This record gives sequence, structure tokens and C-alpha cells, in this order.
Amino acid sequence: MYFSSNLMAAIVYFAASFTLLAAVNIKRIFHYYPSRIMRYLLYSLCLLGVTYCVRLFMIYKGTNLLFLYKKEDYFLRITLSRLPYLCIMASSEGLKEAKKILLKKSTFLFISAFLLFLVVNRMVSKGFSLHFFPSSVVYALAFTSIYFGVKLFRAIGMNMRLQHNICRDEKKSYRKILVLLWLMSLTAYIFVYFNIYIPAHLFFIASFVVYLLFLVAIFSKIITRHTVGAGAEIFISDKSNPAWDTLQKANDSVNYVHYNVYRSIIQYVETEEPYKCPYFSRQDLAAAIGSNITYVSRALNQHAKMSFKQFVNYYRVRFAKEYFKQFPHSRLIELCNVAGFSSLSSLNQAFQLNEGMPPGEWCKKQKTNND
Repeated sequence: MYFSSNLMAAIVYFAASFTLLAAVNIKRIFHYYPSRIMRYLLYSLCLLGVTYCVRLFMIYKGTNLLFLYKKEDYFLRITLSRLPYLCIMASSEGLKEAKKILLKKSTFLFISAFLLFLVVNRMVSKGFSLHFFPSSVVYALAFTSIYFGVKLFRAIGMNMRLQHNICRDEKKSYRKILVLLWLMSLTAYIFVYFNIYIPAHLFFIASFVVYLLFLVAIFSKIITRHTVGAGAEIFISDKSNPAWDTLQKANDSVNYVHYNVYRSIIQYVETEEPYKCPYFSRQDLAAAIGSNITYVSRALNQHAKMSFKQFVNYYRVRFAKEYFKQFPHSRLIELCNVAGFSSLSSLNQAFQLNEGMPPGEWCKKQKTNND
């Protein structure tokens, strides 16, 4: 039973890695290159598969290392099982700067925790042994993983509040799954410390199922996007949008790759409305459509004749206008907030560029026309 459960875990995690690798290769065919987070997710799943293969080898050889380091073994597997979950969390939009700062802090924390555990082990044992090193590394990794997960979850929570009106139900479900996995892993750490291993096994099974479902969703989305929907017309709600005319003529474009990227951009922006978040960036857009910032910039320049900032502000101005027509007593600061502008000066500049007048003047004009 012990051997078969480890064998099954190794097979499933390697199968998940190959599934994700196949999804990445499909995206490459259509010139959509995987983000760094996607590659880390692939590596973390491979690492889990390798870990269980090493365990299989030790069980087959009958070595007693797993028994001697039983607690460390469970701590390490819980930490490694959290890695794909942390990669999925880190793939959320609008967290670029937060992730950089958090990574630096986590690296410093790991080194500090490792040295601290090393000193504590030596003080408790009143001596020094080589087995202190692997134990200290594992405990430091576990501690850093908990810290990284908590901080990243807080950053995601703040980002979700900024984008509260986009995919509200999906984000609630996403948040619940994150909380559940985090609580299960924390419970597993605590119980393993007291030599109780059942919660750890429950966490392994739960993370197992969640990662498989996540990969199936990724693969299904890519297949659907590039086969079923490849020739479908993209729905754009505003037919006066310059993007609409561009899409009609884009089949004659020499650079079909940029056209495909541009089409994905329009589909994503029209459907998800990410421009409502003031921190929405080129990197976020590229990650969302599975491309990179170079392709995104060239696609927008070639087909929309706009820079990324102009393109996003066009949609923000359009949304602000529609919002004001529904709520004619709205103040400018309200329009600024709901449309995703970071400041009133940005709102003024965007309106001046797109409408040829400041937002206050445009609002007065609308009220006069309505009267």
C-alpha cells in the first residue's frame, strides 16, 4: 500500500507535468509564449514527481532514511505540495512589484531561519552533527513557505478588492479554494510536528485533486481557444470602436501573428474589462492572453495604431461615458474610480485626447442634451 500510493503520486505528478508541457507547446505553435510563473508551475510539478520517485527508490532498496527523517520527510512533501499552489497564486494579475519585494524578503527569511534552526539544534543537542543541515533546511523551507503564502494571499486579496466587479463569482470560488488549501497545509504542518500524520495525507490528496482540475481547465481553455474558436467572429459590443474596423481588415494583414495576438487582446479586454483596475499593466495583459509584452506592443501599434496606455485609456473613457449616461449625477472622482483611472489628471488627459474636451465639459454637454 505504501509503495503503490507513492507510485501513483509519482505517475500522476509526472502526467500533470507532461499535460502542462503539452499545453505550453500548443501555445508556442500559435506564438503565445508561457510566462515565468507558468514555467515555475511546470518545474514544481516535475519536482514533486521526482520527489516521489526518490521515495520509491528508497522504499524499494529498504533504506531506513525515510524512517530516521520521517518528520522532515513530511515537512518537505507538504512544502513541495504547496509550490504549485503558490505558483497559481502568483499568476494573479497586478502583483508584479509585490512579488519582487516578497521574493527578496522570503529569500532573506529563509537564510535567517536556516541559521536560526541550525543554532537551536546545536544548543538543544549540545553538540554538532551533519544531520542538522537537512533538518534545518527543511524547517526553514516550511517556515518561509508559510510566510510567503500568507503575504501573497494578502496581496491577492487587495488586488481582488480593486477588481471587485470583474468575474465576481469565479473570484469568490478561487479565494475559497486558496483559503482551504492554506488552512489544510498549516494544519498538516502543526500535526506533523506532534507526530500526527493523517492531516498531512488529507492535504496531499486535496492538493492532488486541485492541481489536476486546474491543469484540465488550462488545457481545455487552450484547446477551445485555438480550435473551436479559431475562426469564430469576436463579439465587440461597441461597433463604433476603432478596433472593430481593424478586425474586419486584419485578414489582409501581412503579419498574421500580430493579428492573432490583437484578436486575443480585444476578446480579453471586451470580456473581462481589466482596465477597471488602475494597476493593469502590459505585463498583466501579456500574461492573461499567454503572450509577451513585445507581441502585445507590436500588435497594438500595428492594428489599433495606439500605444498600450492609449488603448487602455480609450476603454476607460468609453466606460466612464457609459457610466455617466446611466448615473448622470456622478462626480468626476467617481468616474475616475469606476473606470480605472489612477488620478483626476489622468482622467482629464484621456478625455482631452479621446473626446477633445475635459470630462467636466463633456458631462455638462450631456446634461444639456438630456434636458
